[in-house]
Amino acid sequence: MENKMYGFPGQSTVIVLLPYLDPPEGAIPCQPRPSDDAILGADGTWGPSAPSSISRRQIRIWMAIHGIPESDVLGAIAALDDETTRMIAKIAWEESITYERTDPILQEIATGLGYSDLAVVFAEASEY
Repeated sequence: MENKMYGFPGQSTVIVLLPYLDPPEGAIPCQPRPSDDAILGADGTWGPSAPSSISRRQIRIWMAIHGIPESDVLGAIAALDDETTRMIAKIAWEESITYERTDPILQEIATGLGYSDLAVVFAEASEY
């Protein structure tokens, strides 16, 4: 028996399970991911890759649509362990014109907000 591949719609996460294991709730069968940042559609097909950068306007509109106030972002920045990292993160958040998906500080902020997959955030935000 072959292993089975599953993904989660709206995400780029893929899991491979032994054939006798049941997939987690919300996972659907899928083919291998064509690129590291492709997004899985509800029909099990892979959509376009997420952009490597988005504008300040795009992320702010995405936040508004998802009910994330800027105070939550500032709270995630304040919760960072290292003081220097906090200062850099605050400057980067407030002064950037564009945000890079691979920026480690942005990834830490996103994790603090409960978003572990920036590919999904960037793909959605790029629509605005």
